[in-house]
Amino acid sequence: MILGIACLVGIALLLRSPGPLPHNAFYNPISAADAINSLRQAPETDMVFAVSRGFWSEGSQFDSVYAAYEKHFEKRRGEITAILGAPTFDGHWMQESYPLFAIGERVAVWGGGDDTLYLRIHHEDKEVGIEVSLLTPRSPNSNHEPESPYEGLRKYASR
Repeated sequence: MILGIACLVGIALLLRSPGPLPHNAFYNPISAADAINSLRQAPETDMVFAVSRGFWSEGSQFDSVYAAYEKHFEKRRGEITAILGAPTFDGHWMQESYPLFAIGERVAVWGGGDDTLYLRIHHEDKEVGIEVSLLTPRSPNSNHEPESPYEGLRKYASR
């Protein structure tokens, strides 16, 4: 009985834990294989691996936190690559070949057509956190417009 209660308390504490990343608001330890299978079954969803808290204060150390999330992106990219093989695209939004459906600073894309999956690291603004997630082109957080949201930014940046 006491062992059962101790186990339940331990599980509750683990579920409350923000995870191993700094400045973390949400952490999902799901395996890459389970995340892929989940998206294959429900491609209109996305699988969030980790989200940081927002960066309101000047002393929030954004650069070091972003570096930790980028390292987590790389770890997840390696796990997914071990299952699906090399990405068909791995790059930054500034590249002309950046996929139209993708939203994120950097993405790695696997497959094609209905089997397409992509991993992203995304940080929209200081009010929202840095996110590492796995999506499909049909996910609600993918681009569904006929033009990339980065097209104008690329033109501006190339001046």
